[in-house]
Amino acid sequence: MSGIVYLWEVSSWRLLATWKAHCKGVSCLVFSNDNSLLFSGADDGTVMVWPLVRIVEKNEAEQSTVSAKPKPFLYKWSGHRASVTTILLSTGISNSLVVTSSLDQTCKVWSLGYGQLLQSFKLHAAIVSAVLHENRELYMGTTAGNIVNCVLDLPYISSSSIMTRALCSDGVAHGSSVNALALWEDGISLLSGSDDKFIRKWDIRTAGIVKEQLAKGPVTNLLIVPQGTVSAQCNGFSIQNPWTLQVPFSDSFNNSVEGFCEIPDPIVHLHKTFSKYKSSDPGHAYSVFCLDNHIIELQHESTQGALEMKINMLRERKVQACKTSQEYVKQIELLRALYSEIHH
Repeated sequence: MSGIVYLWEVSSWRLLATWKAHCKGVSCLVFSNDNSLLFSGADDGTVMVWPLVRIVEKNEAEQSTVSAKPKPFLYKWSGHRASVTTILLSTGISNSLVVTSSLDQTCKVWSLGYGQLLQSFKLHAAIVSAVLHENRELYMGTTAGNIVNCVLDLPYISSSSIMTRALCSDGVAHGSSVNALALWEDGISLLSGSDDKFIRKWDIRTAGIVKEQLAKGPVTNLLIVPQGTVSAQCNGFSIQNPWTLQVPFSDSFNNSVEGFCEIPDPIVHLHKTFSKYKSSDPGHAYSVFCLDNHIIELQHESTQGALEMKINMLRERKVQACKTSQEYVKQIELLRALYSEIHH
């Protein structure tokens, strides 16, 4: 495996950059929530953090060939001793965290603001999948068929060891490796897929199985798209719509907070790097800027597609705004407690 990363613009399939990111094969890639950073994990156990604004600013001659010059990176984390399997990002304000897991059976928590390792703990088996629920509850799938849960001590990770527990009372969630985990839209359900060919839906409050479905082969990935549709990848086969969740729009934000602020637009818009291309060019209809214009055009036409796109966009913005507001409330409470301790 080469360790080379290829950065593409999906709307036009234009190659934006190519560079040598790792010494061994790349095992996972994740974009930050604002699309300004790219996180890459590799078989050599390293995790790299790349600022995209610096990656795509090079001239076009470097796009189709591997850049001879090393690309500028923000951080290089070398804490794992085996292949990195997952990279998860929290959405905090001043305490954004990055959680990484590996085949070396360890899970590590990093500070994105300072680039430092905050906490590390080890499980009984290799970790092959993980999801983060509400920025604090971590669920991990292992090669032994277990789903392990732990709570991260936010906003500050304590130096003491993190307590972990198995999701099931008997400790075994599947008969084989848990390759995929995904959180359901209702916030209380967890999906798991395994080499044993089963896709299971769990209630995280009771740790009980709500539903299960037998796939045609080992399940390697799970993806939940809007409106609750599930797509599962299993040994070359694709299962679409095994379950569909019907959630009333009014019930989607029961935990909303009043007085939330608007989330700013992403820092980096990749299409601006290629400003010589007009927004009306074929293939650019789904870049960030052109997507907004496309929604406006559809609204003028009063189409159902425009309404659905707008609702989905507003839903995501409101959820992010509510989470941001809740983080502010936590920070204020901590400051008040600290103030009281100082003056008493």
